[in-house]
Amino acid sequence: MKPLKLTIEGINSFTDARTVDFEQLSQNGIFCICGPTGSGKTTILDCVILALYAPSNHNRGTLKEYINTKCEKGKITLDFSADGARYRVYRELRRNSSSAARLTNLDTGDVLADKADTVTDAVKKMLKLDKDDFTKVVVLEQGRYAEFMGLSKAKRCETVSKLFGLERFEKLKERVATAKNKYDKQLGEVDAKLKEYDGITEEAHADRTRRISALTKEREQITAATATLEKALKEHEKARLADERRTRAQTELAAAQQELAAAQAELAAANRTQKMLQTEKENLAASKEKSDAARVTLSQAEECAVYATEIASLEGEKSALANAYKKADADCKALATAREQTEQNKAENLAAAQNAQTALVACGYNLSSVSEAGFAHAKATAENDAARLYDAEKKRAEAEEGIAAFGSLADKLFAEQNALREQTQTAALQAQESASAYEHARIQGAAASIRGALSCGDSCPVCGGTYHGDSVIPSADDRTLADLKAQKERAENAHAQLRETLQKNEVDTEGNNAALRAAKEKKAEAENALGGKNSQNARKAAEHAQKGEQAAKGVEECNRTLADLAAQLAAAEKERERITADGKRKKEEIESRRARIAERLGSLSPEQAREQASRTVNEFETAQKSWEEKSEAFRVSLAECAAKEASARAKCESAQKTINEIPACAYNAQTAEADARALAQKKDALAELERGMGAARAEADEIRRRLKLKKELAKRKKELLEIRDNVGELNACVERDNKLFAYVAEEYVQSFTAAASETLFSLSGGKFTLYYDEGEFYVADFFADNARRKVKTLSGGETFLASMSIAMAISREIATQNYEFFFLDEGFGTLHERAMETVSEALVRLSRETAVGIVTHRGELAERIATRLNVIPATEDTGSDISVVF
Repeated sequence: MKPLKLTIEGINSFTDARTVDFEQLSQNGIFCICGPTGSGKTTILDCVILALYAPSNHNRGTLKEYINTKCEKGKITLDFSADGARYRVYRELRRNSSSAARLTNLDTGDVLADKADTVTDAVKKMLKLDKDDFTKVVVLEQGRYAEFMGLSKAKRCETVSKLFGLERFEKLKERVATAKNKYDKQLGEVDAKLKEYDGITEEAHADRTRRISALTKEREQITAATATLEKALKEHEKARLADERRTRAQTELAAAQQELAAAQAELAAANRTQKMLQTEKENLAASKEKSDAARVTLSQAEECAVYATEIASLEGEKSALANAYKKADADCKALATAREQTEQNKAENLAAAQNAQTALVACGYNLSSVSEAGFAHAKATAENDAARLYDAEKKRAEAEEGIAAFGSLADKLFAEQNALREQTQTAALQAQESASAYEHARIQGAAASIRGALSCGDSCPVCGGTYHGDSVIPSADDRTLADLKAQKERAENAHAQLRETLQKNEVDTEGNNAALRAAKEKKAEAENALGGKNSQNARKAAEHAQKGEQAAKGVEECNRTLADLAAQLAAAEKERERITADGKRKKEEIESRRARIAERLGSLSPEQAREQASRTVNEFETAQKSWEEKSEAFRVSLAECAAKEASARAKCESAQKTINEIPACAYNAQTAEADARALAQKKDALAELERGMGAARAEADEIRRRLKLKKELAKRKKELLEIRDNVGELNACVERDNKLFAYVAEEYVQSFTAAASETLFSLSGGKFTLYYDEGEFYVADFFADNARRKVKTLSGGETFLASMSIAMAISREIATQNYEFFFLDEGFGTLHERAMETVSEALVRLSRETAVGIVTHRGELAERIATRLNVIPATEDTGSDISVVF
């Protein structure tokens, strides 16, 4: 199952219809739904769940509480795919009445359910999950991450069964018990049948075989005696048949002599009939001449009938031409009227084009030609001028603002520069004075320090003068010298700072002056570009050109229409002339054909002439046919009489020959009858013997057949015992608690727990691994010597990591079966940066197998995902909105 598209209207903060295209969002496998808290992110997931299941009391309130306060009802439409087909579920939540719902197969258009409850039931049956299971492992809502781990063992097995289709193992108990009963019953039936074969043995079959051998010898003796009697009876039969043939031949000879006399009498009558037929043949010759003349008349009547048909057709064509003439004449008049109207439209458009030309000239734009192209060129020129002039006006205004701003700043910088120069000069003098005072004090101090080493007349190494012993050199103490030095340094620093400030002012002044010059140049360029024009006048010109272009286009269209109308009118007039000529020609053809009919048939119509001629021909043909039939009958009769006469003559000869050929022989009826009775007795004895042998063979075959069935039943019993024992062992495993189902479900839990453990190890930075034992989930804490404890003891953030690991593992597993998506709502607030990185990588890996959607308000997580659905919070005037970022 995979969601394709969701449309929300009037639900929570979504007042207007908004559509979320999950197919578009999941193109890269993973996407996130992000936005500020309260913007409506969770509502999107809620609506997926509401569309599918619509529980009467949802975890965030009743259904009616989902309706936006400004709306009377809310609508949710969800398109999704399942088992290769596409479906649409629609729910309408109403504030003052019951909700409406409909489930439709989009591929066929069939409505599968049309009530809220039946839609929910159909979805549950289709997805094989109820709402609680769906929100534990496929769509994880806020605050419900740890529910799956907290389920009881039995409830968890039930959920796993629904997720992975393990219902077949639950039904195994009933199927195994049914199988055991079936094989027990079959064994009973086989035993009952075997009892029916208790007397069927190989010895019984051998006894029947010995009896068959004895009967076979007896049959051979009777068969030999029977052959001797049959030979004697054949000789008796031969003598009897010869006697009968002689008697029959004598009778046939008498009958043949009678037939010969009758045939000779029929030949005499046939000769008389032949003379009558000759007379009728002579009368037919005169009738044939009349028939030949009638045939000529028939040919002429047929030709004239064609003329009559052509006349009728020509009359119809003439009538059609009359109607066509009326239509052609009407078309000519209509085209003339249309031409006058088009001429009027052309004059109006031409006047409008001339007015537009005058207005353009008034705006300072001349036309190259009063045409659609000329106006289009003028319009393009005016529009370009309007854009250019508007841009120049904008640049001029910007330049004027810059000149005013830079000029004001120049005055301010100039005043600051003058003040700084005066302060710098003063500071320079102060620094020079402080340096001189400090130097003088330093020299005096140095001189005083060496005066004791000088003699009168020595040169002073400090001042360079001649030392006189009575001269006094004043000196400053160290403290005074340090104060003077500090004063000197302060003065120099103050001078340096003022000089640096002055230099900065000069740089700023130069930059401002350059900007001021640039602004003035920009203004001059704008003034030059404007050339005394303005954009408003250019826009008016463009409007006039637009009107002129439309008018010129109308003129050209009228010219084309006039040309078309002229061509159509000429064609219509030509057609009218053609119709007139055709009508005249049709009239002439009709008169011509009427004259030909009168020439051939006179006053008779083709039908009358045909009727008279046909009657004459028919009379001749009837007479001729009658003569031919009589002649043929005579020929046949004559042949039959001759054949009868020949046949009777042949029969007489054959009967006489047979009498002459039959030899005289004696036939004794009593002896033949005695031999026949003896043969019948032998045959009866042989038949009885055959029946005995048949019964013996049947008994032997039946015993052999039943022996084969007995062996097959014994083999079947052995097979059934083996199967029944195996089914009994399996039944012992499942007849009470169905341990096999529990074992398989636990194996599934162990499998995805192992996968979840790897994810949790990464998410927790190597601290936790996950275990499942005896219906409970545990974690091993690596930082506490792998101490094992239940997941119930974990903190909220740790529980989130563990439960998300489980959900991701389950989703990865079921993605290969029925569900092609996984939604996760929030829960990332407790994750540190490293864990966030690990979660992102794990979700990306999961997205390679199934579509992954994440609901979050954390920007650092959203930035890691390229495809995002931004949910924009509602305002006082508008509801929440969405935008997609790729």
